[in-house]
Amino acid sequence: MKTLRAAADKGTLVIVVTHDLGLAARFADIVLVLSGGRLVSQGAATEALSEQVMADVFRIRAYRAEFQREAVIVPWAEI
Repeated sequence: MKTLRAAADKGTLVIVVTHDLGLAARFADIVLVLSGGRLVSQGAATEALSEQVMADVFRIRAYRAEFQREAVIVPWAEI
């Protein structure tokens, strides 16, 4: 991911598809959340991966924090 981040910092478009919310929150400038083939949320990780979106789409509660200026998301419990 650091290599992809470096490429993005140089102006290269990087698109990553992942189910790892923590990686998305940590490395992505913009996050798109899809559910059932439809776009349900987009924006900065803290906005796109809101508590409500995580509950509605992923059916989880998650611990959200910031560490060394990077977003951290830890799935905590299924709902």
